[in-house]
Amino acid sequence: GITDAGSGVSTISFDPMGVLRTLRKARTSLENDNVVPVTTVLSPDDAEALDLLLDMDDRPLFQVDGPTDANQGRVWGTDIVVSPALSAGTAIMGDFSTAITVVTHQVGTRLSMDPFTDFATNQTNFRAEFRAAVAFTAPYALRIVDISA
Repeated sequence: GITDAGSGVSTISFDPMGVLRTLRKARTSLENDNVVPVTTVLSPDDAEALDLLLDMDDRPLFQVDGPTDANQGRVWGTDIVVSPALSAGTAIMGDFSTAITVVTHQVGTRLSMDPFTDFATNQTNFRAEFRAAVAFTAPYALRIVDISA
């Protein structure tokens, strides 16, 4: 996967100054590689923690036109996508348009018409199956970001 060692995706270490600074460093790293980051993927717990960040006066940091915007679901100009598949403490930022779907097995279809039950209920069962994988043609367009303190 993207977060596996050897995937070719660069990592950004946590900055002791905080999550927002770490995410900004990831954006800068991408921009230095001529990539315009579009999306930041966060776990549900990390998205909540970002939404609840407070400033030095204990006021919500998430505000319209700030580095983060809870109403728009954005951080540093990127759309936030929440994925429970991502473990807490890790974010992925970048341009996901380089993703492609690779079908690894041919599509198989099956049609079933059971004359005893389907006739009475006017049903026909149809199933299509295939195996696919997602690949990134440009791993340099992504950053794995450590956002755990």
